[in-house]
Amino acid sequence: MKERKLCTGCAACEAVCPGGFIHMEEDAEGFLYPVKDTKRCTSCGICDRVCPVDQRGPDTEERRTKPGAFAAFHKDEAVREKSSSGGVFRALAESFIRNGGIVCGAAFDDHFEVAHRICRDEKDLEKLQTSKYSQSREGDCLKETLSLLRSGKKVLYTGTPCQTAAIAAAAGNMRGSLVLADLCCHGVPSPLVWRTALSDISKGKRVRSASFRNKRRGWRHYSLEVCFDSGGRYVKGKELDPMLRLMNSDLCLRRSCYECRFRGENREADITFADFWGVWKEWPDLYD
Repeated sequence: MKERKLCTGCAACEAVCPGGFIHMEEDAEGFLYPVKDTKRCTSCGICDRVCPVDQRGPDTEERRTKPGAFAAFHKDEAVREKSSSGGVFRALAESFIRNGGIVCGAAFDDHFEVAHRICRDEKDLEKLQTSKYSQSREGDCLKETLSLLRSGKKVLYTGTPCQTAAIAAAAGNMRGSLVLADLCCHGVPSPLVWRTALSDISKGKRVRSASFRNKRRGWRHYSLEVCFDSGGRYVKGKELDPMLRLMNSDLCLRRSCYECRFRGENREADITFADFWGVWKEWPDLYD
């Protein structure tokens, strides 16, 4: 990485280092950055060759082919209720697993930190649904994905545009076994901000579930909902909840997000998911 401020924290360098001389450390803002053991490093250059930022350069807008655009939602209303929007990711992931593939995406861990994980069964896909407004840790999952690709498995890998660019670079000649899905990304908020917000909300109570895009007030007026084992819950709309206000005001994003090299149409992903804001005007029949 030539410029630290452009580092996306994708962990591709850590995943491909043959000696394990790179690890990710959290900085004062709560974001992960690679740290190299310079005394043991052999200067093989593999980490530099897979860095998606260094590969991409500053030009993000030019694209070789114009992408097609489609509007859709999952036919199962129960799936849509548990999704941030229309549940199209769930439909794609279900089909992929039924055809013998493996799905990787962001989920909450036991402490409600966000981390990428592998799913081999449809029943686990619900954990990957919904938006998570905190940067996801990739580390071990990225290494496991590369191992699966080496063994000949087909993998659907979902993440932000910089994350999918990272796995594409790390996969190299195994890219043909990899299907990539990214999203129109707002930028990744700090895990430290989310950790602090959840602590303030829970006040010591055990958290049972969390949702950044709860649709009790409708899809357009989503809320942050945190439910507790005790039976109570915290619900505040995007206009009032401090965490959502910080995120929507771009005040707690990673530094690289403000100079993102992966925005626009020129993406590594095979498919990009986005909310269809304005669907009520353009295609009212799809507005659910």
